[in-house]
Amino acid sequence: MSQSPTPQYLLAWKGATSGPFTLAQIREQLVAGEISRMHHAQVEGRWVSLDELLSAGEASERRAAAAQEARLRQADQGRIEAEQAQQEELAAAERRSQLLPPEARRPPVPPPPPTIRVAPHNFTPPPRADYNPLAASPQRTSGFAITAFVCAIANFVPFLNFVSWVLALVFGHVALNDIGKDPTLGGRGLAIAALIITYFLLILGLTFVVLMAVNGQKVF
Repeated sequence: MSQSPTPQYLLAWKGATSGPFTLAQIREQLVAGEISRMHHAQVEGRWVSLDELLSAGEASERRAAAAQEARLRQADQGRIEAEQAQQEELAAAERRSQLLPPEARRPPVPPPPPTIRVAPHNFTPPPRADYNPLAASPQRTSGFAITAFVCAIANFVPFLNFVSWVLALVFGHVALNDIGKDPTLGGRGLAIAALIITYFLLILGLTFVVLMAVNGQKVF
């Protein structure tokens, strides 16, 4: 907001004019003795005595000071009224809160933040109760077990049985040893069946030889 310019006045004494001067400058010159109250001042196109100018200036300054004081009082009154309205609003809110049940008066408690558990880098999750490592990995049949079973069947073939029983025993035990070391390896049933057949025929053959020897018969 722009301020109005400070009024300035021309001074006259014995036909000579000087200025223009502001009211404050005129007062300073009076105090310094540079001018006297016998000087005249031009106000709105007419000449008046310096006393009239100073009296009018003082009255104008008093009116301006009164107006400024009134504005300050009005501003203070507005601030006071705003503070009173705010206090009344807070009091009304407090009265409303007293009407609520006790559990509704307390501010809601925020839920605790979720706990994030970080597993160590070498953490291995435990297996499920129904977890079967053999079922989880692909099964493959041992070649030694298949070979042992084939050799065991060959024990029923004449002339082949002279060699097949040895191969059946060797391949059967090798197959069981490999299957015991590798859970993903199948064919345990074939290896056991080959060993049972071979041992049964071997025991049966040895029994036959012993009986023939006891009866005094030639075996070969």
